[in-house]
Amino acid sequence: MKQLFLFFVILCLCPFQAFTQNEDKTVALDEVIVNAPKVVSKADGQMIYPTDAQKDASNNGFGLLQKLSLPNLRIDNVAHSVTAIDGRGGVQLRINGIIVGKEEMLALDPKLISKIPDFVIVSPKSLRQRVLLFSDVLPSALFGCKSPCSEVA
Repeated sequence: MKQLFLFFVILCLCPFQAFTQNEDKTVALDEVIVNAPKVVSKADGQMIYPTDAQKDASNNGFGLLQKLSLPNLRIDNVAHSVTAIDGRGGVQLRINGIIVGKEEMLALDPKLISKIPDFVIVSPKSLRQRVLLFSDVLPSALFGCKSPCSEVA
């Protein structure tokens, strides 16, 4: 008798419980903040995402690199140079995959940089070369334009 009563109670409560689970609830959020690490380590190096504060405090590519405090690199914003501290190879600066010099780094607008992959390549000519690649940079960032430049020198 107890088993029959228990079965009857369970049978009666199951539809109500299933009904309560199907209610649609809508919650409105004022804002959503997504936090992610500023440096992501990968097998071939690291991906660096500069913060807005670092971009705003920099006036060129050298200034942004100096604000990032990269390990084993000496960035001189006054002399406009980047050297390896450990002395095991050189440093190669690239914008969108193209090797650049001092003039391009000085003309670079840091506010338009989204990420900087940092990796080491090994070549027969120079045994070890550290590469800092400013990627996803618009061509207008190279010439100090706020909108796409009509002329590219």
